[in-house]
Amino acid sequence: MAPRQDALNGTFKIDQNGKILWADDNARRQLKITPDETLLEQYITLEGGKTLAEHLKAVIEAASYGTRGSWAIIHPQHQPLLSLQLSAWVDSDQKEQLICHLNPTLTPSKEAATSSTDMLTILSDLQQDYIADKGSFYVFGRALDALLTLTDSRYGFIGEILQNGHGKNLLKTHAITNIAWNSDTRSFYEQNAPVGMEFTNHDTLFGHTVKTGQMVISNTPGSDPKRGGLPVGHPSLDYYMGIPIMAGEEFIGMAGIANRPGGYDKALARDLTPLLNTLGILLGAFRTEQRRRHSEAQLRSKAHELEQANRAKTRFFAAMSHELRTPLNSILGFSRRLQKTLGNTLTPRSAEAFDSVIRNAQHLTHMIDDILDISKIEAGKVELERRPLKAQDIINQALASIRGMAEQQQVRIADKTPFELKSIEINGDEQRLLQITLNLLSNAIKYGEGADVDIYLNRCSEQEVAIVIEDFGPGIDKAVQSSLFQDYSRLAEAEDKHIQGTGLGLALVAELTQLHGGRHWVETEVGEGCRFYVAFQISR
Repeated sequence: MAPRQDALNGTFKIDQNGKILWADDNARRQLKITPDETLLEQYITLEGGKTLAEHLKAVIEAASYGTRGSWAIIHPQHQPLLSLQLSAWVDSDQKEQLICHLNPTLTPSKEAATSSTDMLTILSDLQQDYIADKGSFYVFGRALDALLTLTDSRYGFIGEILQNGHGKNLLKTHAITNIAWNSDTRSFYEQNAPVGMEFTNHDTLFGHTVKTGQMVISNTPGSDPKRGGLPVGHPSLDYYMGIPIMAGEEFIGMAGIANRPGGYDKALARDLTPLLNTLGILLGAFRTEQRRRHSEAQLRSKAHELEQANRAKTRFFAAMSHELRTPLNSILGFSRRLQKTLGNTLTPRSAEAFDSVIRNAQHLTHMIDDILDISKIEAGKVELERRPLKAQDIINQALASIRGMAEQQQVRIADKTPFELKSIEINGDEQRLLQITLNLLSNAIKYGEGADVDIYLNRCSEQEVAIVIEDFGPGIDKAVQSSLFQDYSRLAEAEDKHIQGTGLGLALVAELTQLHGGRHWVETEVGEGCRFYVAFQISR
């Protein structure tokens, strides 16, 4: 006797180039697919001489207009004619794929041909509904209706296999027949069916499949040792079949159907293979999509939290800036006025005290400025007033501003810019470029341990010039170089020697340089000093 036609149906998936990504056993048998050869064109020839590439291109183009699948007659090697139906699919990575269904065209009966055509139409409809994003409740509800119709079953379910917190399998339904037998169960169904019901009890007929991934056929459920009993009022369970749904080698879901007249057998399960394979693909795609949406939701939530925290931080800094600056300005102003008024009448100890008050007030003011600048940059509220500037002018202004600090620390700063580079212009914000240069000079003075400091321009390329600050101090260990330009990063020596600073100076250098479209780096070895570079594009 010839095999039943539905038993010969096969399902496989290919990419837009015809590479076979996955195939069920029927498809592998019919096309004689071997593991080491994965191109579909190696196994078939399309009727009419059209190339597979042309056919796939036409199917994908038709799908973009919402057209259903595409049919073609193919000639497998040493096999009777088969019809091939393809449905375009876009996976979670936005890569085009096609789901393919095989069907023998030499049918033993008109009834078998009609049955096969119905199956393929159902599969195509399910895929198109999923692609149209009609939702899992709708798509799997239609799949359950089709499953019950094809098997003449009275009720059933389609569910996904998940794991609980202890790594044990559980079933979450995506579609389930409404078999409510009283008002309570009817209310429970209406509330929970659309979002899915979870079942963790393995001591049932369907629980055996959930636990083991094995098919269960029971035509005498009342005496089956795997039974778990029925609630009072539950419709009778006369015949039952539970079938695992696979996505490749992964046990991903199951279908349960009940009360088919005459019961169930393995031949019926084989007939359902194309539908079950398609359900495996849909469940896998649904699971991937859910993970993607969950990740996106987490990212959106995290982004919202960060935005709220950033706004709160900005408001805090703005308020604290006002609250701190007002008393600091008063302290600085009155201290300087009082120091000037008292003049030579101050004892050495009192003069030193005045200097300490003024120096610390200035330090606090600089700290506030640094914190506010970093906050503004992070909030994207720093706008550069860019114009062509001589890079040498920035160096001159920085030297004039830093002279007092250098003299106090007894550090000699020398401008070593070559004469031919003094006229080079860069396009930037004068105030911010000066801030970058002063921060680097200040660091060189503070951490150089009294060693000399050089500043100069260095031509990096035809399009780029760098401001270089070089000190001849102790240098920096390689282990900490990678964190130099991070917020609140300070060298251990700064803490040991009580060097004042926020750890924001180099972070500001990095941020402001990047805002200018420039780059920054450091060259240093322990015992050989440091050379800090900030490079910018030369104006034309």
